[in-house]
Amino acid sequence: MNNIKNIRKKHNITITELSKKVGMSQANLTKIENNQIELKIDLAQKIAQAIGVSIDTIIDTPSQNNKIELINPDALKLPKFSAIDYPIPNNKPHIKGYILPDDTMATLFSKHSIAIIDTLKNKPENGVFLISINNDIMLRRLQLLDNKHLLILTENKSYNTFEKPINDINILGKAISVITHTLI
Repeated sequence: MNNIKNIRKKHNITITELSKKVGMSQANLTKIENNQIELKIDLAQKIAQAIGVSIDTIIDTPSQNNKIELINPDALKLPKFSAIDYPIPNNKPHIKGYILPDDTMATLFSKHSIAIIDTLKNKPENGVFLISINNDIMLRRLQLLDNKHLLILTENKSYNTFEKPINDINILGKAISVITHTLI
């Protein structure tokens, strides 16, 4: 559920104006307002920014449940134990944020974007995961080669792909979303 229509009307913004500001068709925005199409987090952020409100006013979630811990706040020189607002329906301490410190996952994730990680999803499979190899934490695409080996890939072709035994990799969690707007 979302509050786009009510907030848009409260701010005297027509659906035509808002659809132009966020770069989408009026028909699709109407479907999102009527909850016929799922509202994705990146679009919710664009809509909130276009209207000039916080994202938690757009998405029906209790504000006390919107904080998620950042795994590596030092990537942006933030204080230890920093958290960000992120709309999650219930308090879920297994949902974390990981700031991409580099461009290894560009174009999927830009430098300093925040990958939303579900730490309960830590079984080896194909997908984008936060992993640790020799105490180095990184976000990478994993491809299961067999029951014993994973191919570690980046989205940026400037970086090397390599193979590792599953036992040499600590899977910290699966990327489930991304906040593309940076904190800086």
